[in-house]
Amino acid sequence: MEDDAIIQLFWDRSERAIEETRIKYGKYCHSIAFNILGSSEDSEECVNDAYLRIWNSIPPNRPQMLTAYLGKITRNLALDRVRARSADRRGGGEAVLALDELEDCVSGGDQIGRSEDSREIMEALNGFLETLSQMERNVFMRRYWAMEPVADIAARYGMSVSKTASMLHRLRARLKKHLQKEGITI
Repeated sequence: MEDDAIIQLFWDRSERAIEETRIKYGKYCHSIAFNILGSSEDSEECVNDAYLRIWNSIPPNRPQMLTAYLGKITRNLALDRVRARSADRRGGGEAVLALDELEDCVSGGDQIGRSEDSREIMEALNGFLETLSQMERNVFMRRYWAMEPVADIAARYGMSVSKTASMLHRLRARLKKHLQKEGITI
């Protein structure tokens, strides 16, 4: 079923909207949640929460890209779960590793959400992404947005794990330099 038809089902308040969303995007959402949480059980709960969240948000929202909208909801819910865990219990997912990698570039992660300048930061990040090649952007986004393991990214693009890790290291250094150039210190 096409996304527009699924969105219309939500607008019509048809419970079939959830089922169609599950059929089309269930694996996608589960993979996002699993990459962050590292647990099938937690991921399944997170995906179910995402379905409830999308049900409650459409209407009034009418997303232009259902896949991105649902992915963002799933990702945010999974990250909320990671934050809620105690430090001893939060290992196992890729989120902690990926966020630790970015720490040198954007060490004040909590500050970003509270900052009045968050729009400026987002524009700088988008500007950085525009400077990357398609391959670099894909690798960067898979690691730091979708929280995919480095080994999975390497396999997807036919690269060695060490080459992928080196690329990510260089990209983080470029991000830090770009943010500094933009006058953003986080």
